[in-house]
Amino acid sequence: MLEVRYNTDTKEITAWCGDEAQFGNLEREGHAVVILNIPIPSQEAGAYLFDEATQALIDNPDYIDPTPPDVIRAREILATSPSVITQPEMWELMRIFGRKLGFN
Repeated sequence: MLEVRYNTDTKEITAWCGDEAQFGNLEREGHAVVILNIPIPSQEAGAYLFDEATQALIDNPDYIDPTPPDVIRAREILATSPSVITQPEMWELMRIFGRKLGFN
C-alpha cells in the first residue's frame, strides 16, 4: 500500500508514504491524498503524475532526471559537515538542484 499526495491542479506527485502506520500525515492545502495498492516506486515522486481516471501513477513527461555526475557531486557536498561547506559549494549545489528543477 502506498499513500500518495498530488497537486490537484498539475496532478504532479509531491510526496508518498509506504509505511501504513504513518498514513494520514501527507495532507496539504491544494493537494489530494489517495491510497494505492502498489509498492513504493523506484524513481522520485516528481517523476510521476496521478491519473485520476485510472487511479494510477503515470510518467511525468516534464520530469528531468538528474544527470549521474550531478547526483554524485550533490551527494559529496551533502555528505560534508555543514560547518565546512564553502560558499562556492553551496552555489554549486544550488545550480545542481536548479538543473533538476528545470532551470538551466
